[in-house]
Amino acid sequence: MKKVSSFLILFFALAANTQAFSIVEDSLSLPVIRMLHPTDSIKVTTGLHNSKFLNHTVKKGQTLFSISRYYGLDVTDIINYNPLLLDGIELGQTLKVPIANTDIKWQQGKHFVKWRMIEVVYIVKPKDTVFKIAKTYFKMPIDSFRRINNRTHDTLEIGDKVIVGWIDIDGIPEKAGVRAWLPITLYTDYKILRKRYVNTQKGKREIDEKGPATWNEKAKGDNLYALHKTAPIGTVLKIMNPLNKRTIYVRVVGKLQGAGYHYDTIIVLSPSVVKALAGVNRNFRVNISYYK
Repeated sequence: MKKVSSFLILFFALAANTQAFSIVEDSLSLPVIRMLHPTDSIKVTTGLHNSKFLNHTVKKGQTLFSISRYYGLDVTDIINYNPLLLDGIELGQTLKVPIANTDIKWQQGKHFVKWRMIEVVYIVKPKDTVFKIAKTYFKMPIDSFRRINNRTHDTLEIGDKVIVGWIDIDGIPEKAGVRAWLPITLYTDYKILRKRYVNTQKGKREIDEKGPATWNEKAKGDNLYALHKTAPIGTVLKIMNPLNKRTIYVRVVGKLQGAGYHYDTIIVLSPSVVKALAGVNRNFRVNISYYK
């Protein structure tokens, strides 16, 4: 399979660290590229914290930019879950595309036009039940699940392909605000920590710090956490990347020990936080605020 040059991929990924990226993106008023045909279906899988991913197969003429735009995402969102893209994109390659539960439409109202919709299908796994798939995974009534799958019984076999909804043939609308750059799997935790941060400011003194942040490349999982020298464990910190003004909230889970890190490092962030902030350098500067 022929690889597309990774130069453009690296350009867009790195440009996301500056305000210039938004200028480049706004200036490219390209038409929506139709990625899927009405007869197509696309598979959805689930991950940690009930996150959802569509499995998009790269076709001729598709680029990383056009794919991310079709699904209403930022280029860096796609790269975060498909790091091999930094080596180039291949025809026939299957990409994990993060989506929100609300991006999948299961209601068939009067404006529903089937030829304009792409089926989203789920492959039944061991221990799956109709209740688990419908209610737990995709937040839909069991009766709706039965109806769109023309089912009169709830018997499932491993490997069965069931319909869980549709996406529009023209793609998924672009996310607004923080949703445009924050991976969907982190959005719920982000809202919880932001609310906790706001609620803790009453009657307390705000502490502001500036300095280099780093991360542990071996750390796993999608979590918003940090190690800090002085903030008590459990404290919620507001972290901002001054280069692009992206702001995220994290929970302190431990003390930052000097050994193993540069002497002036003020915080160690989880890899998920670094990706969301679009930090590239091993020690990139951040602004920190918290209440004490």
